[in-house]
Amino acid sequence: GDYSGARKALEPVMARYDATTHRMHALQFGLDSLAYCLMTLSQVRLAEGDLDGALDAAGEAVRIGHELQHANTIGLAQLFLLITHQQRGERDKVRVLGAETLEFCEQYTVVTPSSYARIIYNWAVGEVAESVAILEAHKSMKAMLGLSYYGGLVAETAAAAGLHEQARALFDDWIRFGEESHERYYLPQLYARRAALPAIAV
Repeated sequence: GDYSGARKALEPVMARYDATTHRMHALQFGLDSLAYCLMTLSQVRLAEGDLDGALDAAGEAVRIGHELQHANTIGLAQLFLLITHQQRGERDKVRVLGAETLEFCEQYTVVTPSSYARIIYNWAVGEVAESVAILEAHKSMKAMLGLSYYGGLVAETAAAAGLHEQARALFDDWIRFGEESHERYYLPQLYARRAALPAIAV
């Protein structure tokens, strides 16, 4: 939750980036370092409530990926752009960009962003069961980073589909996960969205 600290860590790295010297980072490390800083900055800006700034940062990361013609950078940057549109509540944009991202990942065998992009795309189209299965697969592989956000998104999808009991159970599971794993960045949203669910008569 130290967003000021996150900015202070990102800004000098971004300032020292040289397009000529550092453009090989994408091939050396699997991602362009400036693009990845911008992806991370988009998340910081979202958390701070700067939705337009988040969109600018994520969009610039996508642009850099295309400029470098580096598939892994493009795929991950499009995932962060998807997250930004989702957090802005832009379902139509998520639906279009999500389909494009899934197609891109399949075409160029970009594995990492694909399942996460599917969960976000499913939020836009109202598909719950597939996303639950994806979460279970991630848990079985111990691929847990960021799952409080993705789990909460599945809970939101269930709530939007009128599956309020399932949504409540999912919110409770992912709130517990966030507390126990100390992945706290998305906990305020999880608590707020759970509180917004209709009361269930007992």
